[in-house]
Amino acid sequence: MLRRDRSIAEHRQHRANLDTPHDTPELVHNPYHSWKHSFFIPTALLSALLALFLAGTFAGSDLSLRRRPINQALSNGTHDFGRTVVLVSIDGFRADYLTRGLTPHLLDICAAGIRAEFMKPIFPVCYFLQVFIFVTGLYAESHGMIGNDFYDPQLGSSFTISDPDSSHWRWWHGEPIWETVQRAGLPAASIMWPGPQTTSSGISPTYYVPFKMTYTPEDRITQVLDWIDLPIEERPRLILVYEPLLDQAGHVAGPESELVNKTLPIVSDFAHALVHHLHSVRNLSHIVDVIIVSDHGMEDTSKWEMVYVDDILCDDVDASDSEQRWPACAGVDHVDGWPSMGLWFKPGVNPTPALSRLIRASESGKFDVYTSATYITTATDNTDDTDDTKSMLIPPPPTMPERYHYSSSPRLAPVWVIPRLGYALTDRVENGTLMSTGNHGYDNEEPSMRAVFMTQGPFADGVKRHLRRTGGGALDRRSETMGRYRDTEDECNVLPSFANVELYNLVVRLLGVEHYAAETNGTRGFWDLWDGGREGLGCDDAEGVLGLW
Repeated sequence: MLRRDRSIAEHRQHRANLDTPHDTPELVHNPYHSWKHSFFIPTALLSALLALFLAGTFAGSDLSLRRRPINQALSNGTHDFGRTVVLVSIDGFRADYLTRGLTPHLLDICAAGIRAEFMKPIFPVCYFLQVFIFVTGLYAESHGMIGNDFYDPQLGSSFTISDPDSSHWRWWHGEPIWETVQRAGLPAASIMWPGPQTTSSGISPTYYVPFKMTYTPEDRITQVLDWIDLPIEERPRLILVYEPLLDQAGHVAGPESELVNKTLPIVSDFAHALVHHLHSVRNLSHIVDVIIVSDHGMEDTSKWEMVYVDDILCDDVDASDSEQRWPACAGVDHVDGWPSMGLWFKPGVNPTPALSRLIRASESGKFDVYTSATYITTATDNTDDTDDTKSMLIPPPPTMPERYHYSSSPRLAPVWVIPRLGYALTDRVENGTLMSTGNHGYDNEEPSMRAVFMTQGPFADGVKRHLRRTGGGALDRRSETMGRYRDTEDECNVLPSFANVELYNLVVRLLGVEHYAAETNGTRGFWDLWDGGREGLGCDDAEGVLGLW
């Protein structure tokens, strides 16, 4: 069988890239060139800060029961428009960044619209997984994007986000929302949004901007407005926009850094400019829903304790012998993921002894060990009737927690080592040298992994009207975890938190294309709680349905 050692090197190279001012080689964001609008902070500041840190610091109308047909025209006073959604993903925006007093324009959007206390990402909290769940409504085990790098035994090859082949449809399962929208006969557009440029059905976004190193936030706004200004029959009704700047700052300097604090006003101004030009300049506040989300948060990893996995799994390692170095010394053929480790074993190697060692070592409380659905097959196929390893695991091996929804895909390695906060998995060859100052990918219940959701436009207006009409005072409460706002705190409209798997169903609902929507892992009727889609459902009833109030 073909050895997969090359993918180990690719995996390490990908991790090394995280310690530079970009998330991956494909996600470099060059210093901004200029801002045409007076309310933008001069972004040359970011370039200077990056250099400083790297050089010295680091040794609808509302959605109601009377739903509008998707082709009904709405007027802004001069032109006809169809109901439109602009979905913006700001990579790495941690939910509690809103408490720092550095994002006044985002708080203005919350005050004029609504926001959630936070949006919960799926596990593992990695970039590609989250942005693809936004547009499919599927958990990672369903949409196939189980990590930023992984091995697929059925394809016999490895996925790495820095590989140009990563955009091929065979890696991406499920139906992206731009395909759904276009099957409904509506144009859709994408700016640097991760995913297949062409799906397995042969469908591409009507308008597509691939990643460009020189593409600035100003360029994104200009492109969105160019599309909005097209004739109505050509104008996209769904526009996806991806912005990576804040995530890059978080990896380079950590979430508590000056660099992140200098970047927050920039992304806040970017969001303000987009909403201003759509809602105020073009008078589309009753037509265009601007939804701003993030994929995940960020954790400070600058002082974490290293856990050497090869010390646990290997005996008498000879670093001069490639067959004795990690991961070959443990019978491991391929290592998936980061910061977690998914372990694929060589043909003929039973994973049970390695799993037993890991389980014993996990008693230290530094990491957890789980098995996926592929473990039983792997262990059974490599165990004969006389093999005494069959009785090594009593009780049975720990399975992946159900709340992770991360077990059933054939792409998931049989054994997973998942670090707890405060610890980083490494080996003696790497020795922690590839650890970035800030990182994500940990348990999705951790507060530092929480993402944001906010929206301004007809949907937000409808939610507020509905809850006022039904006595839904919960909308006006302040979040218990958000206590340090600037003086707009009392004006922010805060909804309870929810899982990001629900986002897809909101977008298809706003566009009126639910009839064309694919099956998702979202909760049926979830958004009825906000807009009165269930006849007679008030806040007291809502508590009994999903317990969100």
